[in-house]
Amino acid sequence: MKTALTVALITLGISTLVLAQEPPAPAATPKKAAAATKSVPNASKDPSSGRITFVSDKKINIKAKGAESSTFYMLAPDTKITVNGEAKTASEIKKGWKGTVTPKADNVATAAEIVVTISKEKAGDPTKESEEEVVEVKLTPVKE
Repeated sequence: MKTALTVALITLGISTLVLAQEPPAPAATPKKAAAATKSVPNASKDPSSGRITFVSDKKINIKAKGAESSTFYMLAPDTKITVNGEAKTASEIKKGWKGTVTPKADNVATAAEIVVTISKEKAGDPTKESEEEVVEVKLTPVKE
C-alpha cells in the first residue's frame, strides 16, 4: 500500500509541475507589410526614378523597381514640380504615378525637382499599367 501511495504522490507531483509551468511563447509571426511600406531619407546626390508611394505638401516617397523600401524627399517652397511638362503642385501628383526626383545639390534630403510623365489615359487612373488590347476573333463553323 505504501508503494501505491508513493506512486500516486509522485504522479500527482509530476502533474502539478507540468501544470505549473508557463505555456510556451507563441511562435514569432513574420512582419506583414511593414517592411514594404518602410521609407528612408534620401542620401544620394543622384536622381531617383520609380513609382510614387506617398505625396503630401511636405514630402514625397518614391520606390525604385525592385527596391525593398521607398526613398523620401522633403519638399521645399522652391521645389520645381512638372507633370507632362506643365508646372504643378504636390497636391496634383497622384500616388502610383511614375516619376523622377532630383535632390538639391546642397541638401540631398530635399527635392529640387520632380518630373512626372504620364499618358493621358493613365492621368485619371494612376494604377493603370497599360491600355487594354482589343482583339477581334472571327469564328468559322467547321463542317463535320
